[in-house]
Amino acid sequence: MIALLCSVQAEAQLLLAHLVVTGMTRLGSKSIIAGTLAGQQVLLCVGGMGKVNAAHAAALMIAEFSADRLLIFGVGGAYPASGAVVGDIVLAQVEIAGDEGVLTHDGFKDMEYIGIPLLKTATSVIFTTYPASEPLLKQALRTLDSPSEPGRTDVHVGPFVTLSTCTGTT
Repeated sequence: MIALLCSVQAEAQLLLAHLVVTGMTRLGSKSIIAGTLAGQQVLLCVGGMGKVNAAHAAALMIAEFSADRLLIFGVGGAYPASGAVVGDIVLAQVEIAGDEGVLTHDGFKDMEYIGIPLLKTATSVIFTTYPASEPLLKQALRTLDSPSEPGRTDVHVGPFVTLSTCTGTT
């Protein structure tokens, strides 16, 4: 089953218009909608803004429903040098926790500098950079790779950064 997670209702509207709803569950403050989308069983949660809400909603969908894949989607900003424009599709190759670390007299230092990983698995230690699943990324690119249509958006692949404070300047 695929778990789909976004922050706010507006980000879910297009999916909701095509989702065949089969049930809804309320877990704490989160509503999780079960259904089918393009023949796939999915869960959809509008989890709320911020890293804590995203982690909470993701944990609920994985633990309570045994979701085997999690796709986080929504509206985001882009740095001018990325080449992305409004309406483009952008896929994360890696997700960087951009403000996890410590502020020193010499400036900001990430988690590796202080020696505290954010995640340890049997095969890796992650300080601030979470790699995307290579097979899922390739599958997404194959799915999006179709002949160009008039008005079709561009697809970009690259690093993402998550921050608790949005950047407001170039």
